Amino acid sequence: MRVLMITQKLDPADPVLGFTAGWVRALLNRLQHLDVLCLERPPEDRLERFFGEYPPNLRTLSMGKERGLGKIGMARGFYRALIGVAQRTDLIFSHMVPRYTWMATPVAWSYPIPQLLWYTHRQDSRELRWAVRAARAVATAAPESFPFASQKVRVLGHGIDADFFAPDEDTPRDDPPLVVHVARLMPIKRQHVLLQAIAKLPDVPLQAAFVGAVPPGESAEYRLQLEQLAAGLGIADRVTFTGGLPPEGVRDMVRRATVAVNLSPPGLFDKAALESLMAGTPTIVATSAFDELLGERRAALRIEAPDDADGLANRLADLLDTSAEQRATMGADLRERTRAAHSLDGLMNRLVDLMAELAKVGRG
Repeated sequence: MRVLMITQKLDPADPVLGFTAGWVRALLNRLQHLDVLCLERPPEDRLERFFGEYPPNLRTLSMGKERGLGKIGMARGFYRALIGVAQRTDLIFSHMVPRYTWMATPVAWSYPIPQLLWYTHRQDSRELRWAVRAARAVATAAPESFPFASQKVRVLGHGIDADFFAPDEDTPRDDPPLVVHVARLMPIKRQHVLLQAIAKLPDVPLQAAFVGAVPPGESAEYRLQLEQLAAGLGIADRVTFTGGLPPEGVRDMVRRATVAVNLSPPGLFDKAALESLMAGTPTIVATSAFDELLGERRAALRIEAPDDADGLANRLADLLDTSAEQRATMGADLRERTRAAHSLDGLMNRLVDLMAELAKVGRG
């Protein structure tokens, strides 16, 4: 099967989208050929280091952002690349950006080629609904990670690289205990709630690391507010803002952490929480989407609402009061649960099966 994947970036070092390279590597092992169309061409030497050598069944295509093209120029690059591969493509797979699906529709209908969209976000939009109409199917991670009901939606789980996020016995947990929060610095991620919770635990020895940068194009005001809040609460010396880190840096932080915290609201089945769970780090969450995964650990690891600073403080205090052996047992159990439901290999098998199903139905 020959697939065209359309995605924003294919850069293993990107702090937010670096995981896409892992998806591509896993797909290459399951497909005859994969064309990857990105906004900008990825650094070839970086891809060669990531893959070991450049895969013979991979070709990267660009819309032209690296050449300084604007929206019109990149749209031309999009269609030029799409038309160039259409005759030898069995399926178009758009990753997270509904616009790519509806923009590809004229070419998909003309040749014709079935389309599959991957989308995991609570945000509904006109563009998303156009994309759902145009796609043969839509894949998502969990029922809560897609914003409206549709018969086209297929729930496949997330894809976390179980080998990459494996616990490392040579990486000791920090002392004093490290609490890590991995997310872009945005109000919806509720970093301020963790600061409020830490301030309620003046006698509990801990350090907190906030891993993530301000999203491109967004104001840095929220980061400044967080720094001011930490100072105002008298906990600035217990808090570190690392900025964005490459995937290896994120992994190493969650390996060092005693506890991870993810305060994304309902509708965001956050991949960052699954990564820390996969690394064997007990992770406090704030949405019922994780209840099945947590199982009997739910009482210890879920708060009732993302803004529940009191509940978060209580969970942190209880977890840090348990023995290292108890937390290790909890972490190992959570890793196995996460690997069973959300490993990269499992997701790629399910995704390629769906691609084959759509391609088998035929074009048109």
